[in-house]
Amino acid sequence: MENNVWILIGSLALKINETIRNLYINRSFLVGPNGKVVARYDKIHMFDISLNDKISFEESKHFKPGNQAILVQTNFAPLGMTICYDLRFPELFRKGIQMGANLFVVIACWPKIRIHHWKILLQARAIENQSYVFGVNRTGEEPNNKYSGNSLIIGPKGEIISEMKEEEGIMDAKLQFSEISKWRNEFPVLRNPH
Repeated sequence: MENNVWILIGSLALKINETIRNLYINRSFLVGPNGKVVARYDKIHMFDISLNDKISFEESKHFKPGNQAILVQTNFAPLGMTICYDLRFPELFRKGIQMGANLFVVIACWPKIRIHHWKILLQARAIENQSYVFGVNRTGEEPNNKYSGNSLIIGPKGEIISEMKEEEGIMDAKLQFSEISKWRNEFPVLRNPH
């Protein structure tokens, strides 16, 4: 409220009261300039992958997946919210486009070992949806993973507008949302039905 800004918080593992085996949800929150939560998004795609004998991720055993794309009408652009592994599923982003998104934010704990996938997929989601994409990734270490940050702001043609390396910090960029309409008219790929 003091700075009249939007803040996307996430992702948070929240305990839910259900009798089924899934006890948590992975949720992000968008807080508006009025200081109130204006949107919540629950991660849809569970990361259920074994990388080797020591590292196995079985989110479906512990988390209940979300079931809907979220679009938030902000005062700067219609915004789609996603979390980490959702980035690998283009249909979620296309659903956001159908709902009217011009900007997507991906909050992530993307490991350093696959950071090249992170960058390529962020650019792919921007290019195929002709939208801005913000990728916000963590830094630091935990016992089985290292995180290299590499937060990015990608433009609607896939261009990197701003990039951080392994440091923590704040990125800023001047976005031209009018360029999205112009580019979508010049190269109308989103008008194709399939």
